[in-house]
Amino acid sequence: MPGLAMAQTSSRTVGVDAAFRNVERIETELHRAVSTREDVRRLLGEPTGNGGALFPAARKSQEVWSYENVEMRVIGSSGGTLRVVQTRQSWDAILIFFNGDLFDGFVWFTSSPEGQKRANP
Repeated sequence: MPGLAMAQTSSRTVGVDAAFRNVERIETELHRAVSTREDVRRLLGEPTGNGGALFPAARKSQEVWSYENVEMRVIGSSGGTLRVVQTRQSWDAILIFFNGDLFDGFVWFTSSPEGQKRANP
């Protein structure tokens, strides 16, 4: 049929997927003021970035390791004169905080519906 388009779907993930398979284990295997950077690395792998954070209420700055996972799904149709493209992006991030060389806590954020179900069972 002229003008009939075939649907094409592609997905691209950028980041550290292994870290997000172990989110639940952070609370049971990493202990505040006890676990080391090497313990974090062993559980989550190499971070995708690092930086710093300052929490005014705590009046101290901390080193932060970040683990990010970005998934972009492109769902599109193309053919002849018709071109329809839809994208869906999800972003996950884990921030690991250190006080000196010791683990001091974490924050996990997700924008994916699947991740939100995991976070709010």
